[in-house]
Amino acid sequence: MKNAFFGGTLYPASFPDQGAQIGIYGGRQWNEGDITLDFWADYHFEWGTKGGGTITDGTFLGDVQLGKQIFDSVYFVVEGRYNGFNDEEPFSVGIGLEGRF
Repeated sequence: MKNAFFGGTLYPASFPDQGAQIGIYGGRQWNEGDITLDFWADYHFEWGTKGGGTITDGTFLGDVQLGKQIFDSVYFVVEGRYNGFNDEEPFSVGIGLEGRF
């Protein structure tokens, strides 16, 4: 797809807690980069200490961001995020400025 990217990540070990992480990310631009839509999603696995390294639990995190170019490399952005590590308020929204280089 033109003006788009997509990728994935795999971290087979993460510390200080034992575990692993798998993720996807991507984005799309419209109107020669004037409007952008970016996202990422990660899933964190926790390895069990019993049972020979089985997956015991996991946590999901994700982010979607919509941006509008206001200067050469400065964008006004609105972001929605889900943080599975935050049991009390896993959903959040933010607005701000982002510089791209």
